[in-house]
Amino acid sequence: SGLNTPTGLAVDAANNLYVTSNGNDRLFKLSQVQASYTAQQRVGTGMYGPTGVAVDLNGNVYIANTYANSIQEVPWGGSSYSASRSEPASFVNFPFSVSVDSLGNVFFVNPYKHSVSELIPGVPETFLPFVNLMLPVSVVVDPNSNVYVLDGGLNCVFLLPWTGSGYGSQIVIATGLNGPQAMTMDDRGDLYIADTGNNQIVKVAISTPTQVSFSDASFGNPSPDGTRNVMLVNLGNLPVSLSSITYPADFPAGSTTQAQCSMDLSISVGGLCQIGIQFVPHSVGSPLVEAV
Repeated sequence: SGLNTPTGLAVDAANNLYVTSNGNDRLFKLSQVQASYTAQQRVGTGMYGPTGVAVDLNGNVYIANTYANSIQEVPWGGSSYSASRSEPASFVNFPFSVSVDSLGNVFFVNPYKHSVSELIPGVPETFLPFVNLMLPVSVVVDPNSNVYVLDGGLNCVFLLPWTGSGYGSQIVIATGLNGPQAMTMDDRGDLYIADTGNNQIVKVAISTPTQVSFSDASFGNPSPDGTRNVMLVNLGNLPVSLSSITYPADFPAGSTTQAQCSMDLSISVGGLCQIGIQFVPHSVGSPLVEAV
């Protein structure tokens, strides 16, 4: 109860639920006890139009205090919360979204400054090397410190891979969205996007194999779709070498727009290669389904 324009959601390691109430400048917590939730608890004070919320592994809460142009932390002491405090960030401008990694580093988007910032304890604010962002509205960090940003202006998702010593080049991993507003990641590493303009939720299945489809083609002739390129990105913490690449007869290899995956190629941490696939049916059937 008491919600007014609920805007942000977060769940901590104990399955407690946090909700920002943008219209009355509050953050509420529902603690889970066994299979049900206890009465809601108000967490923190001094908020002004809060939107995004995140919780670290120690229970500390971080809020995108949007109208106050600040990132607010509410420290958890083990049995109660300490007084709210603002994070030492000087380049905050209408932040929509906040995320925190397993090391306690805080990430947030500045939509109207077209940037993404990182706050590392004891280190001055860092600007992540994203380029040509238009309207970043949501940020997510995975367990391997790779950073994903949803751009509501360009209608796509960017990945900034962590190489172990720095960030690689950004990669587009999802397109075709329409005014998306929010994004989250499940414990498998798959992304879910609120594709607002299309009135749907889009899943980007990072943990499962990519599927591509082709238009119909006549026997022995290539599909008019040409080559479909599938990107293989190393999101782990060690280089990857491919043991084999096998193309079924109906789906031969095609040209790629970036480095082609091959058995003599070692994919560095944060690196990528592409597999080009065509559809040239040599058997009759509808549909034809194969795995590369």
